[in-house]
Amino acid sequence: MNYPSEARIASTYREIFGPEWTIQKLAHSAIQGHLLQKAIHGPPNAEVVGRSIVWKLILAADSPLDASTGLHELRRRRSEYVRLLKDSMRAPDGTFPESLVVPGEPDPPHRTKVELDLAQNNPLSLDESNPWKDYFASLELRKTIQKDVERTFPDVDFFRSDRAQRMLADILFVYSRAHEGISYRQGMHELLGPVLWALDYDALDGKGEGQDADMYEFLSRDYVPADAWAIFSRIMEGVGLWYEWREPKLAATGGSPPTPWVAPINEICSRIGGEYLSACDPTLAARMNELGIEPQMYGIRWLRLLFTREFPWRDSLMLWDALFATDPSLQIVPWVCVAMLIRIRNLLIPAEYTDALTCVLRYPPPPSTADPSSLSLETHILAQQALMLRANPSPSTGATIVLQNRSTLDIPIEAPSAPPPQQRRGGRRKSLGSGSNPKGTAEATTSPKPRPAGLSKHIPEGSLSGLAAFNSLGERADVIAKGIWDIRGQVGNRVTEIRKNLPDLVRTPSMSADAHAFPYYQAISNTQPDSDDGTTRSSITDTVRRSMEGFVRPSIDRPPSSESLLGLPASGRPPRSRFEVEREVGEMRALMRRLGDGVGAAMELLKGESSEEKQEALESLVYIRQVLGGGVEPGYVDDEKVLGPTEMARRGEAERLQVEQEKEQERRRIETEAEQVRLRKEREEEKQRQLEERRAQDPLQASPSVQPTPLIQTSPPRARTTQTPWGRSEHFSSLQADLSSTSPASQKNGGVRDGGGNDPLGAGLLG
Repeated sequence: MNYPSEARIASTYREIFGPEWTIQKLAHSAIQGHLLQKAIHGPPNAEVVGRSIVWKLILAADSPLDASTGLHELRRRRSEYVRLLKDSMRAPDGTFPESLVVPGEPDPPHRTKVELDLAQNNPLSLDESNPWKDYFASLELRKTIQKDVERTFPDVDFFRSDRAQRMLADILFVYSRAHEGISYRQGMHELLGPVLWALDYDALDGKGEGQDADMYEFLSRDYVPADAWAIFSRIMEGVGLWYEWREPKLAATGGSPPTPWVAPINEICSRIGGEYLSACDPTLAARMNELGIEPQMYGIRWLRLLFTREFPWRDSLMLWDALFATDPSLQIVPWVCVAMLIRIRNLLIPAEYTDALTCVLRYPPPPSTADPSSLSLETHILAQQALMLRANPSPSTGATIVLQNRSTLDIPIEAPSAPPPQQRRGGRRKSLGSGSNPKGTAEATTSPKPRPAGLSKHIPEGSLSGLAAFNSLGERADVIAKGIWDIRGQVGNRVTEIRKNLPDLVRTPSMSADAHAFPYYQAISNTQPDSDDGTTRSSITDTVRRSMEGFVRPSIDRPPSSESLLGLPASGRPPRSRFEVEREVGEMRALMRRLGDGVGAAMELLKGESSEEKQEALESLVYIRQVLGGGVEPGYVDDEKVLGPTEMARRGEAERLQVEQEKEQERRRIETEAEQVRLRKEREEEKQRQLEERRAQDPLQASPSVQPTPLIQTSPPRARTTQTPWGRSEHFSSLQADLSSTSPASQKNGGVRDGGGNDPLGAGLLG
């Protein structure tokens, strides 16, 4: 990596904290795709000097544009990282690894004094409380992290150095030990990599003197891992929820059973592909649903890695600039996924399952006639479009984005027509939900399709010249899609369905056989010969494995089936999806926990001397046996019979005491807050009194004729050249008021500046 000179870094640092830039102007330059540039001069570069300074101010320091305040917050975060690093790397005997490098400390840490109880605190002890067990488990976690670190961005030379890999491993290890609920999950290293790269690119070596001391400390290379940990922790506050994979432990109560737990990443992906996309582009959402492409297939990687796998290095950093400037909490990221889907809608709507899945897993660049070496994917526009979609999720907003992609990226408005169906050698069959004529397939195939209702005869089918045509395009796409599915052959459909439903085939502990784990394939005979090689089909599991490897070939002479696309299981019920299986397993686990609590309560009663308690315990055990034997439906299990009256009364008393304790804590909190308000009011009154005394002693403050000279802008305002989609937002109303009140042009024209009401981020000053 070619590092910039110290003079250039120092010049950028002084420029950022100078009068030319404000937080609003920095955010505007990031959202517009030219961070720290007042005008666009050609395609941007990945190496932007000062990017890490902006990230520190937005994410780590969380302070206004003030160097001293930001440096004070950085010092606090750096001290916290050093403490966590030592606590995580210290062995139970007080020693540290020899290769440990602590930021800000030139010498390796010394061994700390620990009182050792050799009966427990030794590597060979089998005691349950032996601290060496946790230490050895952390070493295994460290090895897992190191394997992923070695594969971080193989195309970037910076991550091939031992120093960079050591810093990555240390930061991820510290974070996983501090957040044991999430720990470390694969993908976190690709979130930390760009942060570490940007910080090291702007870092300075050594210590400055005089006025440069604070600058050298703010950009110190020694504290790069500590600053990277601070920014990474802030990013994980918004993204960490999507890495949760274990169900939280809840206290057992006697109330109704809890709702089955679903991983947050699955829930947000379902919203992206369902609620969000349907509201903004109903046609595309219907097509994706018809193809059977679950949003989890692409959404998990998009969300967890923040799109670092979908775009090149430079464009990913540009998108991160816009995301951090737009919403540091990263709640806007799901809407960026919707904007990405709308950008490639012309590829998804006419595509078949395999091609559409390839598009979302290998996100394609937009069509362009420019030189590929200077091609810019304009990823910052996705953040702008996400703002519009979140503010107004409707088909009209989706149509506006389609038009914007046409003008900016040269993407056609009309989606290409679906390819003509290919005649297969196998027999035709009726597909699920097709509505084709089972007696005369030729009549169903050749019958003309009606023109979609509401589509003007003056607008060609598929056109998107207006919002009405945009809605009609969805109806036409649905008609074409149904026609395509009607002419599929038997064997081709069967293989396609096998590949399509693979994500739904989840084996759970309750599934003990292939017939239970793969309900889609009950109609496939295991003994039917293949006309290609004459061999006999093996088990269903073998069939699915060979279909994934591409070795399943459609049969030519196999007669068509008179039933639906794939036969139903012997039970006659439709096959269950992945989420239905997960919900059923969650309900079963909750029931088992309730029954386990009942058995535990019965065992406690049996230990007593009272015959009534023993009789109550026996009745509870009998009822539990009926539940386990299937005599009671899971939804009608009575908790009072499972736990018994004694246990229910005890739990009710415990809940009552807990409520009283919470009320007492709330009362104390209110009293404490009231006391704090009173003290704060007294301090303010004391400050006001002292201020009045000083004014009485200062003649300049006491004289009403002495007024400070107002600040007047000396340079004429520059004409506004850009218009942002959020021009009428009120996020920066204070900045608009300041600019309109201090501008000489506004004073000359009666206090009204041309276009000032639609320039919340100061685009006019940027040129």
